[in-house]
Amino acid sequence: MNIKRHRHLLAIALTLLVVVLMNVDWTPREKKEAVGNTATQFLELIDAGRYGEAWDEATGFLQQNIPRDRWIGKVAGEREGIGALLERSLSETGFTSEASGGPEGEYAVLVYQSRFQHKGQASEKVTLLLGSDAVWRVAGYFIE
Repeated sequence: MNIKRHRHLLAIALTLLVVVLMNVDWTPREKKEAVGNTATQFLELIDAGRYGEAWDEATGFLQQNIPRDRWIGKVAGEREGIGALLERSLSETGFTSEASGGPEGEYAVLVYQSRFQHKGQASEKVTLLLGSDAVWRVAGYFIE
């Protein structure tokens, strides 16, 4: 083989390696499990209509911006309007250090594809913030 062909094959191999490495999930499994468990526990409270308890477990940031009674009323109104949860599956987990309007910190955003009795398909987004005590807590919950 000539040198030109070797260089060409090396360039192809390096390009493939870069593509593969760009698509590898470098998030530690334990971190993903921790945020997944926190989001699941939160959603179980919401699904059971225990909106106040869900607020109690949220970040101080959420609690300072949305009073407990307002949170309960808002979430209860949304959830009662769409009916019972029929199906939910995690479709995306992402991590970021920025959140619009939120404090500085490490965030996790989990997106679920869900189906409800009166709404059909919906997207639920649970945003978590890592506290100074190294505990993940809910900083936001949205249904689209």
